Amino acid sequence: MPNPNHRSLFNALLWVTFFIIYLIVQFLYGSITQAYFWDELNVYYRAAEHLNRFGLGITPDAIPDEFSRGHPILVPFYFGLCFKLFGAFPITAHIAAALLSCLGFHFLYRILSEHIDAVVAFLITLCIFVQPVFLSQSLLLLPEMPLFTATAVALYHYQKHNYKFVCLFLMIALQIKESALVLPPAFILIELLHRKKLEWRPVLALFIIPLLSFCLYFTIQYFQKGYFFYPLHTGLTKFDPYFIRERWNEFKSFAWIEQAHYLFILPALAVLHQYKLISSRLGAFFTIFIVASAFTVLNYFLSRYTVYFLAPFYSYSLYCLYLSFKKQLKLFVPYVVICLIGGIYFWYGNKFSDTDFTPSSHVKNLHSTLQFLRSPEFKGKTIHIDFPLYACYMDKHNGYNTEKSYNTVVGDNHVYDYRVFTFPGNVHDTIKLSTSDTIVKRLSNRYAYTLIYKKHKTVKDSLLFH
Repeated sequence: MPNPNHRSLFNALLWVTFFIIYLIVQFLYGSITQAYFWDELNVYYRAAEHLNRFGLGITPDAIPDEFSRGHPILVPFYFGLCFKLFGAFPITAHIAAALLSCLGFHFLYRILSEHIDAVVAFLITLCIFVQPVFLSQSLLLLPEMPLFTATAVALYHYQKHNYKFVCLFLMIALQIKESALVLPPAFILIELLHRKKLEWRPVLALFIIPLLSFCLYFTIQYFQKGYFFYPLHTGLTKFDPYFIRERWNEFKSFAWIEQAHYLFILPALAVLHQYKLISSRLGAFFTIFIVASAFTVLNYFLSRYTVYFLAPFYSYSLYCLYLSFKKQLKLFVPYVVICLIGGIYFWYGNKFSDTDFTPSSHVKNLHSTLQFLRSPEFKGKTIHIDFPLYACYMDKHNGYNTEKSYNTVVGDNHVYDYRVFTFPGNVHDTIKLSTSDTIVKRLSNRYAYTLIYKKHKTVKDSLLFH
């Protein structure tokens, strides 16, 4: 059996390593103090800040639809509480997100260290932690990593036969995001495989009570808001074979090819080699992966939606690889180090994605754009903007300096003096420009850039101005 003293030592070392890695990430990309971007900026921060300003709550009507998008609001509640305690600043949210994510990896390590040497559990956990999708998501005000943490804690207590705590964290997971609906059936399935029969206690704790809590929340949402699930999201779910095939190809590419994830193919094959483990309690890692993968492909796919089940599965795969190597550290450790280095190599990708650290360039470009628009030539002018730039103006605590001496307009049918286009963002709308409009400035930061055009005034425009 693994030495308990070693487990405690490497657990402490793991937290120290987390801290050092975050310092490196801050030095390289400024991610901890970085302003919000994309869904953080337009939805999740605004939801948390609404609770901070107007009162904390966990019922659906505590947040307007524009901010909640029909999702459970436990994550905005957590960040809203952090804002009340420590101030509504990006650094508050990013540190709060990091601490919650580290807690998930802490429980992942504790599960592994119960079965294998602490140093091996440490290496596996660290290897997963530094993969760009998990490390970048761990700093964001988004629900995916909190869902991973709730899943990891539920998995830990499941190994310990603590059904009450499994039930509690399944209910928490279901109040984080609807994706957690896959967890109760996955736990019931592994319980059936493990015990060969179902007893009332696990059925109640792992399935019935969690699902009842989920149904209760969305029933309240129906009475408070008039819908069970947000219409926009239900409209995105398409069961046409074409869309299912497209989602499958996207999922397959991300899970097994992108960001050096191809290095996890061999560990995944080791899972099949250690097939007897699938019917053990550790098999919950595999079962959740299978059920959640199917749900993602059938429902709606974004890369970040996979983190709550990919992180546990990758760690489980490495554990199975370790067993397949017959616990030969001289074979296993080099492979894990290669996986670790592969993850670090892809920290910064070559395109905009919230599953690595490329948003740092996007945020810097938005800062540069706002700085340039404070030039004297724009004073008193009307500037047409669009997402994501307009979202920067929505709140003074979102990390952007939006002090301005000009007017801004959004949407079509507006008369304006200048128009701003960004990439990522609305640069495709340059096709709407008149051929007489002239470019004033191009700003860029790596792949991200901004184009600012001056409007050529027509007689019709002049009449509208007056």
